[in-house]
Amino acid sequence: MTSHTEKSPKPILLVNGQPVYPRPLPDTPITEAEVEAVARQLTGDAEVARAWMDRPNLDFDGQTPRQAVQSGEG
Repeated sequence: MTSHTEKSPKPILLVNGQPVYPRPLPDTPITEAEVEAVARQLTGDAEVARAWMDRPNLDFDGQTPRQAVQSGEG
């Protein structure tokens, strides 16, 4: 009998200590609104989510999440 072990996905980043997991790539680029909505959901606070969107992030080579989405690199 062959055993198949599925690995659970690793988080791609943390927002306020909450892991964000990868999802299958969409056919269309992700939007700023989608990223901000996830940040809002994770933080529970729209102001904190907006601040995170505009704070440089090492996960995006020093770009803000907003800049990374705009450049297509996020």
